[in-house]
Amino acid sequence: MKKCAACTRDSDDKEEFCLYHTRALGELKKHYGSWVNAYGGISWKDYLKRLDSMDETGQWIKEIIRLELKKEEDDEGAKREKK
Repeated sequence: MKKCAACTRDSDDKEEFCLYHTRALGELKKHYGSWVNAYGGISWKDYLKRLDSMDETGQWIKEIIRLELKKEEDDEGAKREKK
């Protein structure tokens, strides 16, 4: 067993996250399309930032959002370094 990338819970060897954070990421991805349609287009990063700022967003979702935003920042930094 390995540890979840978002918390200290155990995760399956094949999974990056525990059951709760895996479900949270699945829900984020599942509902992204609805937000794209509602806003006439919204980037993944803006979607995550909006959800993160909402009081109604749950803890597990927010933990995944923060990890996803960090990945986005790391990817952007790596792209700038290649130039």
